[in-house]
Amino acid sequence: MEWTGLDKAFLVCAVAGGAIFVIRLALQFMGIDGDADVDLDVDGIDGVDSHGSSFGIFTLHGITSFFMIFGLVGMACTRGATLSEVPAVTIAFVCGVAVMFVIAKMFFAMQSFESSGNIDLANAIGVEGTVYLRIPVDGTGQVLVTVQGRSRIFDARSENNQLVNSGERIVVTEVIQGNVLSIKQL
Repeated sequence: MEWTGLDKAFLVCAVAGGAIFVIRLALQFMGIDGDADVDLDVDGIDGVDSHGSSFGIFTLHGITSFFMIFGLVGMACTRGATLSEVPAVTIAFVCGVAVMFVIAKMFFAMQSFESSGNIDLANAIGVEGTVYLRIPVDGTGQVLVTVQGRSRIFDARSENNQLVNSGERIVVTEVIQGNVLSIKQL
């Protein structure tokens, strides 16, 4: 069977898209996400960037996977299934777009594994803990509480300005003065 112009176009798409996709994926697994990020500005389309920070459809991974699958499916349609040009291009296009959606969904799912590591003290309200360093009357001590799955020591004041000794059980009632917790004894 002779190679047509469409077969060659499918081959170029498959090789170019596949090579860039595999190189980019290998670099990402090695921790080299690249300082060569390219932001694309396309009117009316949000989430267009090279590294998928917005996890949109039009990322470098999505575009290269589209061309890779478009080329492979197109070649399978013309060379294997011997379909004519229009059905082959249509099927290849639909499969390429489907893979772009799958890649976007995968990167979106991977985003849920990321964590900033920052603790939001508002999540400490209502949490029980223990006094780590005695809280004097009208003074500040320290408490040990578990916030967002992490045990941390925070400065604390007694809600009703009373002495609270080390080891006493407490509950956080509010966040005051930035990082100081207001507590009451249980």
